[in-house]
Amino acid sequence: MTAAVPGTLIGSGRNADVYDTGEGRVLRRYRDGRDTARVAAEAEVMAHARASGVPVPEVFDVSGADIEMERAA
Repeated sequence: MTAAVPGTLIGSGRNADVYDTGEGRVLRRYRDGRDTARVAAEAEVMAHARASGVPVPEVFDVSGADIEMERAA
């Protein structure tokens, strides 16, 4: 079963695709079978870095292999 396409594909790398979901947000979807705990840990690091003043995108949601975040300009 393939997950629904969440928006317009704007980038693709070795392990993930990035979709523009509108309203200044993007969804990074890992397609490499990455463990969901690893995805959640990545989002936690990003949130901690942002809270410490590092200019990283704001994370809005994490679900399985998906991270919804602010679209960087």
